Amino acid sequence: MNGCFISGLCFGCVSDNFSAKSTSEVANNSASNALGYIAHFRGATALVTGGAGFIGSNIVDALLAAGARVRVLDDLSTGDRRNLGGAAKIDASKQSGAELIVGSVSDAAAVHRAVTGCSHVFHLAAMVGIAQSVHEPDKHYNSNILGTEIVLRECSTAKVSSVVFASSSAVYGLAPNIPSRESDPVVAASPYAAGKAQGETFIETYARANNTHAASLRLFNVFGPRQSATGAYAAAIAAFIAAAKLRQPASLFGTGEQTRDFVPVANVVQAFLRAADPLHNLRGERFNIGLGHATPLRQLLDMIADISEIKIPPRLLPPRDADSPHSCADISSAISTLNFDPHVSMLEGLRQTWQSLV
Repeated sequence: MNGCFISGLCFGCVSDNFSAKSTSEVANNSASNALGYIAHFRGATALVTGGAGFIGSNIVDALLAAGARVRVLDDLSTGDRRNLGGAAKIDASKQSGAELIVGSVSDAAAVHRAVTGCSHVFHLAAMVGIAQSVHEPDKHYNSNILGTEIVLRECSTAKVSSVVFASSSAVYGLAPNIPSRESDPVVAASPYAAGKAQGETFIETYARANNTHAASLRLFNVFGPRQSATGAYAAAIAAFIAAAKLRQPASLFGTGEQTRDFVPVANVVQAFLRAADPLHNLRGERFNIGLGHATPLRQLLDMIADISEIKIPPRLLPPRDADSPHSCADISSAISTLNFDPHVSMLEGLRQTWQSLV
């Protein structure tokens, strides 16, 4: 790859980027911007809830690389302590890794311990999956709604400088406008989507009531290293790469003509760190985080086949309930307000993901 990929921060660019900038311009701008938007983390203490998970652990790596003291709160129900390099209950001041607190965001005592002394909080802990939220509504409520309220209550007590919440493109419903804009109506077609929408409201209320910096990031289809390829609801890219690795057909639900805005996790990490900068003076604003263009699933399968040099025959299955046929983010607000620069292209992200799983 071109440039240098370090702990979720990419200081450079790739030749297949969709940006109109030249390679040298993007590299110079990315390097200079990176120093600015991570400088305030040096010496600060940051909490990542759900930090042993896929996206959270990549944020942890980036924060550590930026010189922050990092604390993780995770119940390890879906997260994996191996994503944190084997971190255990440690004194973070005496070890270079992250301090792991095993506990749930629905446990007020655990959250209080985790938040105390933190300047920045990245709230990602949640029960993921639309179908799971339908089948286990109590568990979803405790984790995604009550848990978010508890985190923000403790953030208020601890007087943290910034809070960034992981929301979802699911808030746009099953038939979203293409591309979806933050001003579009919220359509909660599942408990999961309703919980994310409620979390956004909590974030805005918290920010305004405490006159404190906070933002919600509506994540589209994030992919990259450490993403799970197992389970009934495994993300498409991880599942397709696993199929290639095993020389097996890849399951396509429906026609395979569905489109998704797939975004490499390195870009998402950058968005979280940029959104946490109090200089932006945010009060609960929402931002779409994607690449800003959509890819059909069949084309995605072909791209992975090209990268892996392995033929991956599709296995067509009936459409899944609550699957949107198309999704695509309008990311202009994140670009203009946060200086978001999604310079890791989909192709480069696929290469990184393939290399991490083989």
